[in-house]
Amino acid sequence: MKTRSSIILAAAIAAALTNVGIGVSPAFARPAEAVTVSFADLDLASAAGRATFDRRIGNAARMLCGTYAPIELKWGAMSRACRAGVVAAAQPVRNRVSVAAY
Repeated sequence: MKTRSSIILAAAIAAALTNVGIGVSPAFARPAEAVTVSFADLDLASAAGRATFDRRIGNAARMLCGTYAPIELKWGAMSRACRAGVVAAAQPVRNRVSVAAY
């Protein structure tokens, strides 16, 4: 069940990246299409475990969408929008997994 959920999360992140737009990070020749976020080692029944899981999702979003220097206003805004979309797409899976942990 845990492996299936992490695969579903990776698919959700990939779908969010597709919906937001792969053109967000032109600096990369081949942008990542999916990132697997593992939570097998976390206790999602605890607040600390859920916080760690949220950080991992945020890190995966940064990997997928890239980061830009503050001076690059347009690219920075697009990157933030991409990350917000990826995190939002991952939230239903995150919530299902967290509820199942109880």
